[in-house]
Amino acid sequence: MCAECDGRHVSVVIPTLDEALTISSVIRDVRSILPRAEIIVVDGGSTDNTYEEALNAGAKVYISGEKGYGKAIIHGATHATRDIVVMVDGDNTYDLSTLKQLVARASAGSVVVGCRFHSKPQGMDLIGFVGNWLISRILNIVWGIRVVDSQSGLKVFPRELVTAFRQGDMTFSSEVLLRAKQFGIPISEVRIGDYRRRVKGSKSKLRKLPDGFAILRFILKERLTKPRSA
Repeated sequence: MCAECDGRHVSVVIPTLDEALTISSVIRDVRSILPRAEIIVVDGGSTDNTYEEALNAGAKVYISGEKGYGKAIIHGATHATRDIVVMVDGDNTYDLSTLKQLVARASAGSVVVGCRFHSKPQGMDLIGFVGNWLISRILNIVWGIRVVDSQSGLKVFPRELVTAFRQGDMTFSSEVLLRAKQFGIPISEVRIGDYRRRVKGSKSKLRKLPDGFAILRFILKERLTKPRSA
């Protein structure tokens, strides 16, 4: 295990929108695994007390002037001061027990995906499961990438990749992989624990069909307009 896996070289960026019920738990889990990590929460315009909960839990908290999943992560990563950036959702659906393994692999300069698909995740319905599989399959064929869980909200990437990001919406998860491919950055996956169900009162921001089609359109359009690295 790498010496820096206590988090001293890691910034953890957590995008949020109305996650007051869960954000403190996510921050606490990150802190227990990477005690020296910089934790950045970006609030995308919450109407609950997400901001206060994150601040009280010890995170650096920023308010994004623009709405969107990708916008929030880019905003947070721009403020990151460490070499390695972890992105993870603030809804407490991700088991972070293997986070050190992801960081260890990323310390060599690669992009690492936290893969949920060793079985059907508890927190994902059939439409989400099939849609994710289909998107990942198409991305792999079109871009020559080998990943199982392209839409995972748990990814680790080098901070210098941030300047290449442009996608402000749910296409961002795919963009991380496409930019890595274009710049010749290795991509790998680490199996993580089960994808948990949301707590009662927490709502998903994903619009399955509209966002799914937008992601596919982005993947295909990018392939037509930009070369992929060998």
